Amino acid sequence: MEEEKKVIRKIIGLYGRKNSGKTTTLNLLIELLGEKGKGDDPVTIENYRGKKIVISPGGDTKAIVQKNIKFFEDQKADIFVTATRNGDRTGSSKALDDRYKKAHDALLIWFGKNHSTSLGKMINVMQAKELRALLDLLIEEWDNYPEKWSY
Repeated sequence: MEEEKKVIRKIIGLYGRKNSGKTTTLNLLIELLGEKGKGDDPVTIENYRGKKIVISPGGDTKAIVQKNIKFFEDQKADIFVTATRNGDRTGSSKALDDRYKKAHDALLIWFGKNHSTSLGKMINVMQAKELRALLDLLIEEWDNYPEKWSY
C-alpha cells in the first residue's frame, strides 16, 4: 500500500517598507490571475491552474496579517500570498514566521519588494509578473516541494 503524500501549502510573504508598492503589486497580481482587487481586503481565486489561492494585499501590522492567515486557513486554500512590513521578522513578518516557519504542512517563501521613486509603476508591474511566474512554478512542481528542491 502506497504512503499518502502530505499536501504542503505554499505561503509567500511579500515584504517591504511602508509605501513601497506591496498592496499595488498584489492587486496587480490579482488582476493577472483574472480577478478584481479589493484594496487591502483578501481575495480568493477559486481555481488557478487547479489550485485555490488567497491573496491579501494588506499586511502592514501583525494584527492584519494574523487576520489574513485566519482567512486563508478558513478558505482551505493551497497558496497564500500576503503583504508584510519589512523583512526584520518583527510585527507583521513575525506573524507569518510564528505560524508557518516550523509548520510541517507549509512551505514559507519570502519575496522582497523592490522599490524605486522614479520607476515605481514599472517595478510594481514587473514584480506582479514575477509573482505570477513563481506561482506557476510552484504549481508545476507542486509535488516536488520542498523535498526535491535544494540549491
